[in-house]
Amino acid sequence: MLSVYVVAIDDGCQDDRSGVLEMSELQRLWEELVTWKSVFHQFDTDDSGYIEVSELKNVFRSVGQLYLIHDI
Repeated sequence: MLSVYVVAIDDGCQDDRSGVLEMSELQRLWEELVTWKSVFHQFDTDDSGYIEVSELKNVFRSVGQLYLIHDI
């Protein structure tokens, strides 16, 4: 649960930085997690639950970054 708390603070899900997520803040966090999960599955093409090197290359290409294999 601590990691969710840190993500919520860092990503601006928490409006008042009180250390407590209100219902509206939790809803916004949940929506962001659903979005990130969708993005993850888009690149995890073999449904392994991991982003492997070949899939990671596609992630970088999609954001306009080109890396050599030894850079990854």
